[in-house]
Amino acid sequence: MTPVILTTFCVLTGIASVLFLVKNIKSKSLFSASSENLAGFFCLSAFLFYTALSIHSAPTFVQLASNVQIEKARSGAYQTGRVLDGRYVNDSYGFNFQMPAGWSKASWSTVERKKVRATYSLWGKSISPTDLIPKHVDGIDTLAAILKYLPENGSYNPSLVINANDKQLMLEKYGVSNLVSFAEMLTKVSPPFAVDQPPISTTLAGRKAISLKIISVRSGSIISQKIFAFEADNSYLEFVASSIDDGDASNLLACVDTIKFTK
Repeated sequence: MTPVILTTFCVLTGIASVLFLVKNIKSKSLFSASSENLAGFFCLSAFLFYTALSIHSAPTFVQLASNVQIEKARSGAYQTGRVLDGRYVNDSYGFNFQMPAGWSKASWSTVERKKVRATYSLWGKSISPTDLIPKHVDGIDTLAAILKYLPENGSYNPSLVINANDKQLMLEKYGVSNLVSFAEMLTKVSPPFAVDQPPISTTLAGRKAISLKIISVRSGSIISQKIFAFEADNSYLEFVASSIDDGDASNLLACVDTIKFTK
C-alpha cells in the first residue's frame, strides 16, 4: 500500500502544482503576497517532497514487488506437502514420515515470521527496511516446518525443517555436483555456528544419506542442528532437526527414522 499512497499523493500534489503555476504565470501574479499563492507554493513543496521520497524508496518498492512474486512460488512449494493422520506426506518429492505426537506443521505465514525474526537476531540493531523482507536463496525451497508449539510458546520452539535444494542451481552457483559436495557446502558456516560433527555416510530408509551436526550458542544455551541430506530426483533434500533439550532431540531423531520413500 505504501507505494500506492506515495504515488497518489505525488500525482495529486503534482496536478495541483501545475494548475497553480499555469494560472499565476498567465496572470503574472506568481510572486504576489496572497493566501492563494502561499497555499500554491505549499502544494508545490509537498509535490517535490513526495517525488524525492518516491525516488529514494524506489529500490525498496521494487524489491518488495519482486518478493511478492517469489513468495507465490515459495508458498506453492510449501503447499506440496500435507498432514494425514499425524504423518507428513509429500507426493511431489516422494517421501513421508511420522510426526512427533502433539507436534504440528506450521503455516507458511509462521515460517515467514520466523525468517524475519532470524534476521533481527543476526543483524541486531542494524536494521534497514529491506531486512524486514524474509530472506530467500535461489534454488532452495522450504517444504515443511514441523514445530512442537503452535501457536509458538516463548522463544524456544524445537523444529524439523525440510528444504529442497535444486541440483542444477546448486551446480551452477556453488559447484555442487553430488551429495558429498552438497554436505560439504553445508559445513561452510560462520559464527555463532560451528560444525560439531563433520559429514558422515549413513542410510536413511534404505537410501544413501549423509548426516552432520551444526551447533550455535545463544544466551548460554547450545542449539543443536542435526542435518540429514539425501537425493530425490532433481533435488538434494535436507532435514534439519533443531533443539536444545535432549528429549526434543530424541523425538526428532525418532521422527527422521520413520521416513519412507515413494519415488
